[in-house]
Amino acid sequence: MQFQATGQLQPQGWNTFGPVTPAAPPPEPITRPVSVPRHASTYWPVLAIVAAYFVVYALLRLRLREGSPERQLADRWLWCWPSLYSGQACCIYNLIFSPIILVIHAFRIYIPSCLYIYCWRMYWLLGGCCSEFFEDKEFPPCDKSLGKVGGDSANATSGKKDSNIVWVRAMHFSRRDGPKPSHPTLGDSFMCLFEGKIEAQDILQGALGDCWLLAAMATLAEHEGAINSLFTECCVQPAGKYSVKLFDPQEKVWKVITLDDFVPCIADPRDQPDGAARNADGMPKAMYAKPHGKEIWVMLMEKAFAKLCSSYAATEAGITEWAISAMTGGNAWRYERQGSTWERLDLVTQKSKDKRACAFKPNDEKHTDEDFFKLLRQYHRQGAVLCCGGVQDAGKKLGFHVQMVLFPSTPSPCSRFGQSI
Repeated sequence: MQFQATGQLQPQGWNTFGPVTPAAPPPEPITRPVSVPRHASTYWPVLAIVAAYFVVYALLRLRLREGSPERQLADRWLWCWPSLYSGQACCIYNLIFSPIILVIHAFRIYIPSCLYIYCWRMYWLLGGCCSEFFEDKEFPPCDKSLGKVGGDSANATSGKKDSNIVWVRAMHFSRRDGPKPSHPTLGDSFMCLFEGKIEAQDILQGALGDCWLLAAMATLAEHEGAINSLFTECCVQPAGKYSVKLFDPQEKVWKVITLDDFVPCIADPRDQPDGAARNADGMPKAMYAKPHGKEIWVMLMEKAFAKLCSSYAATEAGITEWAISAMTGGNAWRYERQGSTWERLDLVTQKSKDKRACAFKPNDEKHTDEDFFKLLRQYHRQGAVLCCGGVQDAGKKLGFHVQMVLFPSTPSPCSRFGQSI
């Protein structure tokens, strides 16, 4: 076999032995981004701005007198960080940091409350059979808690009947027949602690002479969220245990009144299963405050005041200003007409076994009829709790009682004093 070599170039892909597979091209080098370390000098503009901010504010604090308008303006625009969380800072700060603050508030408001509701429902679904109904030993459902009730002075016969009384749980007002449950069960009651919007129409007085208290409750009900804030719970409790926050004007402290949901009703031995006489709607006839529809918060609030004052009878013939102070924790006063002027009297408490012991101290503040009407409008715009009452004999003969004061939301053609409400 002979091999012949020539000086001619072989075609690409061929040699003297045949076709040749071309070699694969070398892989291109992979370029990776190189992180360039940032030098500390990159942040110096930010640090300089922050340092200048503190220097300017420190100089202003040293030069401006404390309490002066200029100092207040400097605090308002340069040092309003503490007010940022509540949204009371200046508009620029609120605009820049509002997304962060709103997210923080969303977590604060919804996350803990949702977790609590889920855990609460899970407990009563799984462990309700191991629980018992709550009965308040300090304020038991008996005659001692009632006291000697005299009745409403506006109705000579109410509250003075020799009717037997039976105590019925508020959660069972919607239960007409069948055996009583042996243990708390979630969803067993059709009653509601609050049903819809809380309003003055929810308050229905019974045979107890506590119109002063119910008038204060009705007035506070017109302020959104005021009544809800006094209840620790937000719905009917399977065990019938509730906590109501009330302010003690004597001791100047807030107290948590723990109570069960037993309320006194008119007895009727022929009616089963609870022995209570019933209305046309099938609900028991409550002796005192009555449920509005399926709402029970009024009955529980009335009972909380009765426990605070030691009995239901101790809540009769009281002072509306005292009730307002007990539910708001603030000061209360009244205006009485003396001749042609309105004079202010401040509520002051007295040391006594009676929680409601108080008096009125004269104040130098006086107003004419027209000025007093303007003052009422100003109080209303500021969200004050307003009530009125007839205390003269002539007013009692006309059936006047303690009433709440409502202002229409739209201008009214009221011509008194030449102005509209």
